[in-house]
Amino acid sequence: MTDHRHALAVALVALLVPASAPAKSYKQAAQVLVREGNLLVRSGACVDAIDKFQKAKELFPASYKIEVNLGTAATCAGQLTKAAGHFEVFLDRAESHADAKMIRAVRARLDKLRDSLASISLRCAVAGGVVVLNGETIGTTPVGRRLYLMPGAAALRVDKLGHYRFVWKRTLAAGQHLEVVVPWSQPRGADEPGMSPPATPPPRAAFVPPPSEPAPARRPVYKRWWFWTLIGAGVAGGVVAGVLATRSGFGDRMPQAEAGRIPLQ
Repeated sequence: MTDHRHALAVALVALLVPASAPAKSYKQAAQVLVREGNLLVRSGACVDAIDKFQKAKELFPASYKIEVNLGTAATCAGQLTKAAGHFEVFLDRAESHADAKMIRAVRARLDKLRDSLASISLRCAVAGGVVVLNGETIGTTPVGRRLYLMPGAAALRVDKLGHYRFVWKRTLAAGQHLEVVVPWSQPRGADEPGMSPPATPPPRAAFVPPPSEPAPARRPVYKRWWFWTLIGAGVAGGVVAGVLATRSGFGDRMPQAEAGRIPLQ
């Protein structure tokens, strides 16, 4: 029945309030939810009250005092770490000159919770790192408040593209508070210096042999010294061909500069 009344109240507010004043309608709807949540806390239905207060906060996030309602309901439900977190948010946003009395009351409640909880403060020079504490995603860096947890094992992880994963583990006692520093520096460009994968070496150029020296132009046979020697000795053309084809060691007498470059024909 309560949910039906809530839905009806929100619908009525939406119908009655002019469209030109949406902020006022959201505030009124949030006030309805807060009143319902307070009734649930008094009746001991604290988990249901948390749901009401959370919806009110979503409708009208400008009202930081809803954090006190959330902290009260979370304490009632035994969710002490969340209660401490809500009280921290309130104290961070409260106006000292206007909320002095409420600030004193909330600070006293938070101090009492701190005695039974452990906490850490997280410092990170790089924004946008995803913070996970004991398996629960807290948000992203920078985290401007203490992170509370039950005494015992604590596992913190911070992830960000371009950076090494930061992992921190400790066992904390009740009332203990530690400051954790993520040793990242502001990256240059897209990646953290030293975090980028090794640069790919430039491709090795394919081996290209040096160009061969152009073969010297072959002199006509009739200009070679041995041609006229053979002619002068009266050797016939057929005999000359046989001698050139069969005489061993003939090429050894060629000038060294020509060796291996001019084929013996």
